[in-house]
Amino acid sequence: MPGSQNGRPRPAKAQTIHNLARSGDLAGVQRRLRENPDLLNDKNPVMCQTPLHVASGYNNTDIVKFLLNWQGTETVDLEAKNMVLELLQFFTFDLNGMTPLHLAVWHALQAGDCSTIQDAEGGILFVDEAYRLIPMQKSDDKDYGLEALEEIMSIMDSGKIVVIFAGYCEPMKRVIASNDGFCRRVTKFFHFDDFSTTELAEILHMKMNSLSDSSLLYGFKLHPSCSIDAIADLIARETSEKRRKQMNGGLVDTLLVNARENLDLRLDFNCDDVDTMITITLEDLEAGLRQISRQRQLQ
Repeated sequence: MPGSQNGRPRPAKAQTIHNLARSGDLAGVQRRLRENPDLLNDKNPVMCQTPLHVASGYNNTDIVKFLLNWQGTETVDLEAKNMVLELLQFFTFDLNGMTPLHLAVWHALQAGDCSTIQDAEGGILFVDEAYRLIPMQKSDDKDYGLEALEEIMSIMDSGKIVVIFAGYCEPMKRVIASNDGFCRRVTKFFHFDDFSTTELAEILHMKMNSLSDSSLLYGFKLHPSCSIDAIADLIARETSEKRRKQMNGGLVDTLLVNARENLDLRLDFNCDDVDTMITITLEDLEAGLRQISRQRQLQ
């Protein structure tokens, strides 16, 4: 029965500050901190995340702002604060609608520093997510991504370099249309079908079976019930075709991180069974997929 284990009702778990930060309950976070200011930098088990880590990971910006501006006796953990501020800085747009990535391209072009492109002569230059060079901007915006693309194309006529532009089909049409000479220089186009739910489940299994010691999931394992068929059915049920098309193989990485976080949140503080602490279940994967849907709705 739902909410039970071994036929016995499962006791309701107290709402921790991490659960509140995860669910976006700003009032709840404020209430818990008023009751106990020491919770500001409290780290959850296994993941060792503060409430600020959790709130930023789930795009709960109101809670992030509240925690960063907290005026209590405790100050927010410096490492967590720096991590969040770095992310905000990286994705912040300036008055011209450019991220730091665009500005870096512009400064390189202004300085005539195209060493990366020149170093690729005689070999292969792989431009992943090439559509990011041509963002959807207003016509009067400065487009330094277009300048970068033109710089790449200027050396393609020499025949000394092979350039591969990779990206999702629809956004790549923007790249093709951005320059009249693109199709003259790029003469071969390859379309790869999106992964099926079974293929995504197989990728998940491959990742879990070949974890490096630097992986966030190192030491964790899947429950025997997490077969390829079971995971494929779960992905088909909890995600739309549109969502799978948008995320493609990247869905697996996000799913596993979310599943591990759910494992952390559902564990009882008194749990001392090591196997339970490192085993990701179908319940965790299901929660991870639902979290992906919630995250995408906020974007």
